[in-house]
Amino acid sequence: MEVTPSPTALCSRDERFKVKPGADLSALLKSGADIAWCAELLELSHTGALLALDGEIAAGVVVTLCLMHEGKLAFEDQATVMRVDPRDPCRVAVAFSARPPLEALSDALLPQAYVRDELAMPRQRERGGAARMCRVNDFFRLKSPDLFAKCVAFSEGIGELQRAGMYQALYRVTLTTALDRRAVVFNPLTGREEVMVCFDSNSYLGLHLHPKVVAASRAVLDLVGYGTPSAQVLGGTSRYLRELEARLCEFYGREDAIVFPSGYAANQGLLTALLREDDLVVRDQFSHASIQDGSAMSLSHRQRVFRHGDLASLEKILTSEAQRGELQGRLIATDGVFSMHGAVADLPGLVSVAARHGARLLVDEAHATGVYGATGHGTEELFGMPGSIDVLMGTFSKAPGTIGGYVCGSKALVTYLRFFARSGLFTAALPAHLCAGVTEAFNVMEREPEHRERLWANTFRLHAMLMSAGLPVSPTVSPIITVFSGATPMLWSLAASLFASGVKVGTVDHPAVARGETILRITVNARHTEGDLEQLCAALLAAYKGHGLLGKTTDEIRAMGLALER
Repeated sequence: MEVTPSPTALCSRDERFKVKPGADLSALLKSGADIAWCAELLELSHTGALLALDGEIAAGVVVTLCLMHEGKLAFEDQATVMRVDPRDPCRVAVAFSARPPLEALSDALLPQAYVRDELAMPRQRERGGAARMCRVNDFFRLKSPDLFAKCVAFSEGIGELQRAGMYQALYRVTLTTALDRRAVVFNPLTGREEVMVCFDSNSYLGLHLHPKVVAASRAVLDLVGYGTPSAQVLGGTSRYLRELEARLCEFYGREDAIVFPSGYAANQGLLTALLREDDLVVRDQFSHASIQDGSAMSLSHRQRVFRHGDLASLEKILTSEAQRGELQGRLIATDGVFSMHGAVADLPGLVSVAARHGARLLVDEAHATGVYGATGHGTEELFGMPGSIDVLMGTFSKAPGTIGGYVCGSKALVTYLRFFARSGLFTAALPAHLCAGVTEAFNVMEREPEHRERLWANTFRLHAMLMSAGLPVSPTVSPIITVFSGATPMLWSLAASLFASGVKVGTVDHPAVARGETILRITVNARHTEGDLEQLCAALLAAYKGHGLLGKTTDEIRAMGLALER
């Protein structure tokens, strides 16, 4: 699907701004040669203004609006009085025939909402060098008797990124079209909509745009509305939710399944429901944040972390904990495919260790489902081990292309979770039309293997291109491809360069990765074309050359980034 910017899109959204207190901004309304009203400007947008006049005027009258800023004429245009407030005839709304230069008045205007503040930021930024900002955890750990002190400090840090022109290259980039291989975004640095090639979507197969998936969702949307505003234990168990549960059981070969509002809620719910005070949970150090947080929120007093992918470390912990005595249940928790670097867990080794120690195995299949295995059934299929995972968890926000999470397992496990997983019990059910769309997405994953085949063809092609270009690319061949960027300031600067060249990628900083180990995270999907891959490779090559990083070792890249912090 090709996308092009719409010249009227921003006008149609009608972003509104108030006049800042104390700003020197005034208005004058003229009708004919001799009739003029002084006016207080209440609101201003790209399409019109709201005014308080010193006299009455009728709707439909064509007038001339003059805006005076700091004693000078800032804007003059023909306008039509569209509406007169029936309660106050001196309060009127007018529509413009041309766009007022809002950027020229930005210091006198106050956006109505935070997102408007992002879109209305001044175009001229300070240049020359990366913004200096403390690490995220430094703000979180900030000590102060004022609870909001950390909020103020962090906001000031974000402001520094904004002034350096980097914030929108990293966060809150506003899309004005669907998220696809190419999308139109509002670029606050240029003040216009631009087409960018996107490598930061987790919709690996592009199913959120698949006609069959969209049609299935739309049909149920028309039948039952856009929400299911009730908990599953009350009126939230729709037929479409039950059909989705049945489809999940069929897909994974399990007895039962439970659906949660998100993948995060699924891990949080199952871990807090399963773990008691004397139960042991041992998780991979790179497990998803939802596993980390779910473990921490549980009642367990015995929580351990084993080195990433290191089965010897896992075995040592299990043996040591067993020797301490008073040990009840044991749970090993890990991702099937790790979200930051794309590494695949050693499922045969994990199953073997779990069996030796009488432990249950939880595997988060978020990034494996639909992608790994001959028919997209995940790590169990990849290793030829169907049914080997005790607690199989996943999310709909990756290959299925929407929101929601789930847990599959034995009938006994799922029945227990329906009553004890609080993040599922005490929340509204997933809307019926999303359930119908996800069910169809799982059908497409099985019946149309060409999407997965294209995904892997794109993955192998791009990985080879980046390696040939001499970029510091992860050795793992996965739809998640990472390029090393070292210390945080280098990540920001590289991301800003890519954004300026029309390329969107993910940026990963501490605590998602270790300090000084930041990465550019590239997610490939089935809808990318060869031209998209070539554009990304060229942009990365130019950015790393421009920063003097090409041909450098990871240690050298890390050192160059650290130098920017000093």
